Amino acid sequence: MSLNNPQKFEQFFVHHDGDISPDFVKKLLKVPDTSSDPVVQRAVNMLHEFIDTGNKDDLSDFLLFTTGSMIATGGLRSECNEVSVEQTQGFFASTCSFEPKVPASIPNSAEFKLALKSVIIGKSMT
Repeated sequence: MSLNNPQKFEQFFVHHDGDISPDFVKKLLKVPDTSSDPVVQRAVNMLHEFIDTGNKDDLSDFLLFTTGSMIATGGLRSECNEVSVEQTQGFFASTCSFEPKVPASIPNSAEFKLALKSVIIGKSMT
């Protein structure tokens, strides 16, 4: 460890609010191949739309739900969240293994956004 260049380690210890953006959040996601299944493609598109149109609070809540952290930290790497589309009734995420599960059965973007926001808003890790 170099004590002469502490700025190299700043990303691991200092919160930078501006780091959370739709592009940052989407880069964390490893989404399933959507070419062979239109249901999976629709769910992934709705997830991307949620992220693209979300404000900073939405993105922070989404990060907290999927990773256990509501800030952009140096520990979050590209494609660290392996998204799956499941035949479930709701959203689920394991913050230990970074595996968010998206329900395949939500019919449109408005219901998707409402359902996801109801799961992630105001959640805290305990």
